[in-house]
Amino acid sequence: MAIEIIPKKRVIRGVNLVGTFFYLSIILFFAAVLVSLLLLGMQFSLTSSIENVKTKINSVATPEDLELERKILLTQKKVNDFSFLINNHLSNKQFFGVFEQLAHPKIFFSSIDLQINKGKATLSGTTDNFELLGQQFLILEKEDYVKNVNLSKASINKDGKVEFTFDVSFDGRRFKYQP
Repeated sequence: MAIEIIPKKRVIRGVNLVGTFFYLSIILFFAAVLVSLLLLGMQFSLTSSIENVKTKINSVATPEDLELERKILLTQKKVNDFSFLINNHLSNKQFFGVFEQLAHPKIFFSSIDLQINKGKATLSGTTDNFELLGQQFLILEKEDYVKNVNLSKASINKDGKVEFTFDVSFDGRRFKYQP
């Protein structure tokens, strides 16, 4: 075995990018494991605290109190469901009340196909002449809640009367139910 009298120079290695990423990833891995264990421990302690509170509540509450709480929660759910229905209900009655004001006195509407939830109505009827039909068209078109009026059909029947069909789209929110 040979003894070296002259020590060899140490080779100083530069910062290696791959090595840096390797050590950084190891540090991040251990940090993630540590945070996961910490969160798991916190979840366990909070779950046990919740169970303790529930146990205390159940030990203090009588069966009558629990039944009363169940009934109150059921009633609250029914009230909330009913409120939702009332607030979102659209009223045909209000539509016909407004439509009665918009109908020309010399126009006879024979059918109305109303889809109030979609904001659409198809109005069919007869009148004596095209002038009255034009007046009815203008009345509907000038109404603020009416979005669009389309005369989809107009013809003269064998009696000389004008048969017509209007397609009307409107803002259905105007007809929300009001008790």
